[in-house]
Amino acid sequence: MRFSKVILLIIFLFGIFSVFKAPGDPDFGWHYKYGEYIAQHGKILRQNTFSYTFTDYEWANSYWISQVTMYITHRYLEHLIAGLLFVGILSASAIFYVRTLSKKISSSVFLTAVSVLLLFMEFSGSGITGRPMYFSTLFFMLLVVLLFGDFEETSTKPHRFVKLLVLPVLFLIWANAHADFVLGLFILGLYVGSKVVDNVKGDIRAVLMRSGPFIFVGILSVAVTLINPYGLGLWQTLIKESHPYQFSYISEWVPAGTDNIYYFVVYCAVLGLLVSALIGARHKLPSWYVLALGFFCIASVRSQYFFRIAIVLGIPAFITFWSGSLVDLKNAFPPSLINKFKAGFLAFLALSTLVISTVFLTDVSQCVNPDYWTEKQEYPKEALDFALSNNIKGNVFNYYGWGGYMIWKYPQVKTFVDGRMPSWREGNKSVFEDYIKVVNAPKKNLKILADYGVSWILYPTDSELVKFLKTPNSGWKEVYSNEFSSVFVETTKFDIMNP
Repeated sequence: MRFSKVILLIIFLFGIFSVFKAPGDPDFGWHYKYGEYIAQHGKILRQNTFSYTFTDYEWANSYWISQVTMYITHRYLEHLIAGLLFVGILSASAIFYVRTLSKKISSSVFLTAVSVLLLFMEFSGSGITGRPMYFSTLFFMLLVVLLFGDFEETSTKPHRFVKLLVLPVLFLIWANAHADFVLGLFILGLYVGSKVVDNVKGDIRAVLMRSGPFIFVGILSVAVTLINPYGLGLWQTLIKESHPYQFSYISEWVPAGTDNIYYFVVYCAVLGLLVSALIGARHKLPSWYVLALGFFCIASVRSQYFFRIAIVLGIPAFITFWSGSLVDLKNAFPPSLINKFKAGFLAFLALSTLVISTVFLTDVSQCVNPDYWTEKQEYPKEALDFALSNNIKGNVFNYYGWGGYMIWKYPQVKTFVDGRMPSWREGNKSVFEDYIKVVNAPKKNLKILADYGVSWILYPTDSELVKFLKTPNSGWKEVYSNEFSSVFVETTKFDIMNP
């Protein structure tokens, strides 16, 4: 028992150190500003006040609860305490999630520890603590725990029905915190469908009696998602914004590549573990779960976005598959050797936690030192300060990854594109698509900027776009440059500024 508690404590610290991140995510800034507006004005911000493109776009913001929470915690607790609070809750939730499932499957402490470490590895890689995705991840874990809770077997019918009503409450909150609620409903739909199929015995009345509560709760869980500031508009927005173009250019939506060979190898190895566990333990797992995990494993091949969900969902299969094998191994070795293995595993965890704490201290330094944070994240603070102090006005063409930072720290500089906008589309018009055309083929498509009235450009110094802008006949003149960012104005405007 003492060994288990020590292991869990060290794993909890490992989670804190590995998952904690300074607020450097490109989208953190605009989420923060939306939360700020809602908290200060007591209403949802419906207008696009942060960019000069698509100013009339009607967007159903499905993140508003997450945004208000992020703003209040980071505003009043400061970044360090807010970050520790978020990561502490996430680490504790991950341990609770795995332990709850492990108890149902009678798993070992070692397998529990490895399962939690798999979750922490993904949470760290996706940097979810600075995004509304954080809340969705908590909801996914809660959903799996609830669905594995065997509503129908552990209580009387009235009590069972009351327990089932937790699901609509979950989806009511989820629909106002993150768009992933749609994926959660997909999992719930598989669960309800499997219950209906399992109960297809006897006459139709008996089937309805056995399956009715599940069908009702499933329908209610969908219905409550309409309780949001936009009503049916939320679903209309999600459908409208499912255009495939964005899924080819946003890093989290594309397949894992070999640019980072270490990440690619780990990604493939973990996905292989999940698939092998699913295949090996499929006869011991419920049908809805096999279908759900199979779908997200396949989806993870197409898009990295689904990998987080696959790992969260894959923990029961992983534990079920390996628990029997580990018991056999334990019985095959003498107790003295098992004790040495425990000591070695404990030492490995402690050393790994110590090593990862150095990365944690770097992120802590970013939280308490704004200048170091800006430099570490390579944000264009100095370039923007130069533009403002030198009265460079007009519409800017900015780097996509800097849009959220500009909305947060320089709201007076309206963005051309930012993290809200890849899915925004009116008819055949897409600002994000025009952005991609310009940066991928500037010689051919730079003329697009004239349609938006762009008068200056803010872009990374080492980019291909900047290299082209420096050519003699590009029509643009560099007026500022440092290690990270460059500012260009039209040549005609440069001549006016420097007669």
